[in-house]
Amino acid sequence: MGFFDDEIVDAGTITMGLVVQTWGDELVNQLVYSLGLNGIDDGQLANSVRYEVTKNGNGLSFKLFFEDYGVFQDEGVRGTGVFGETAKKNGWRQKAPSSRFSFKNTPNRKPSVKHFKTWANKRGINPYVVRESVWRQGLKPTHWFTRIIDENPFEELSVNLSVKGAESIEMSIKDILENNGNNNRV
Repeated sequence: MGFFDDEIVDAGTITMGLVVQTWGDELVNQLVYSLGLNGIDDGQLANSVRYEVTKNGNGLSFKLFFEDYGVFQDEGVRGTGVFGETAKKNGWRQKAPSSRFSFKNTPNRKPSVKHFKTWANKRGINPYVVRESVWRQGLKPTHWFTRIIDENPFEELSVNLSVKGAESIEMSIKDILENNGNNNRV
């Protein structure tokens, strides 16, 4: 996702770019699977998870992208609070009390109901009720992204790049030795 095929495969050998691209494909698959495990099944977020690998001087640059609201799903959002008898009757409580994100406690600043329609309609729930609940209680963190990153997928990439780098150096040394040997023949 960002490389051209002729830059990835060089005379039938696997290049560093292909190692990074293969790792990126696996990372995206893990993240999409994690979304499903956490019940984030609207498809929009999963379809937005992608990456780009580009050349950066003599190295490679890897960038991961997904919809902005994926961060809110991952870390959760503090609600505006729960008030009075309604709170007791409904059993409302803060779902993300330590989140760095929060809804503002002003009635005209509630999130748009459009964000909840697909999810609510799939479950036969009034989207306005869902919005009110989320605005007051917040969003519970799912850690769909954090769990995958905390498993340190970069370690595998590092090992694979080291192996590929060592193979590349070995091939270069062989080429030099073979070419020098051919140049010394009379």
